[in-house]
Amino acid sequence: MFVLLPMTPIQYFWAAINTVLLASAPDWDLRVGIRHRTITHSLLIPLGLFIAAVFVPPYYRDILYTASLVLINHDILDLFTWAGVPLFYPLSKHKFKLYIWSIIPGFSNLDYDKQKRIYTAIVNILCVVTVGLAIFLQRPFVSP
Repeated sequence: MFVLLPMTPIQYFWAAINTVLLASAPDWDLRVGIRHRTITHSLLIPLGLFIAAVFVPPYYRDILYTASLVLINHDILDLFTWAGVPLFYPLSKHKFKLYIWSIIPGFSNLDYDKQKRIYTAIVNILCVVTVGLAIFLQRPFVSP
C-alpha cells in the first residue's frame, strides 16, 4: 500500500515495520478472547492513533500515521468478506460489507474454506502487482 506513496527512506522504513507488525493485529482478538470483528476492527482505533500523532514529537508521527493506515487497510480488505466489518463499533454494531464475490458464477456455492483461499490468493496477487508496479515505475525517494 505504501510503495506508491512519495515518502522519505525513514518513512518507508516505519511503514514496512508497521505493516509487518500490525497488518494482522485486528485479528489478534481471536487469540486473546475478544469477540471477533468488534472493537479490533473499529475505525475508532486508527482514528485515535491519527489524533494522537498530533500531540507527539515529529519522530513518532510517522509511526502513528503509518500504523493507522495499516489498520484501516485491514478493515478495507475485510469489507470484501461475507462477514463484513462493524466500522463504528461500539457506537454501532452495524456491519458494513462490499461482498462483490457473488457476481462470480458458482462462488457462493463453494464452502467457506475454498472462498477464503480464493479471496486470499486474489489479495496476494494484487499486492504483488502493486509492488511490481512500484518497482517498474522506480519512484525515487523524496529528499528529506
